[in-house]
Amino acid sequence: MFLGLQEVSRAFFSKPEQNDAHTQHAIDILKTAKDQPLRFFGRDETDAIETAVRILAEHGTELGGEERLKVVTALKEMDDVRRLRQRVVVQVAITIVLLAFSLTVAFGAISASDQLQKLSFGLIGTVVGFWLK
Repeated sequence: MFLGLQEVSRAFFSKPEQNDAHTQHAIDILKTAKDQPLRFFGRDETDAIETAVRILAEHGTELGGEERLKVVTALKEMDDVRRLRQRVVVQVAITIVLLAFSLTVAFGAISASDQLQKLSFGLIGTVVGFWLK
């Protein structure tokens, strides 16, 4: 549970690692590249590096081997943070919707059958269990 909270807090509240000016310039070029999606998810490291080098070459920026690796690593970390943020937002939204429905049914704001009330109590337990895992 605490590892998950650490990931979420790092994704929402940590500052990105500082890079040297040349590397940061390359990252900025790659972040604003219109012709190429920057999601490196599912790519192996060689493909990600080749894609980054191609985009940077089109913009007239050359990087050494270690700088390329730094840039691709920074982009992968940004992608991971973006995915984590999206996942948390979706989880919270689904939780709110499910709890609103379940609590309304469970506490009788909407007349429902016993089966539906039991289902809503089960759903409340499932949601609470999910967040406590």
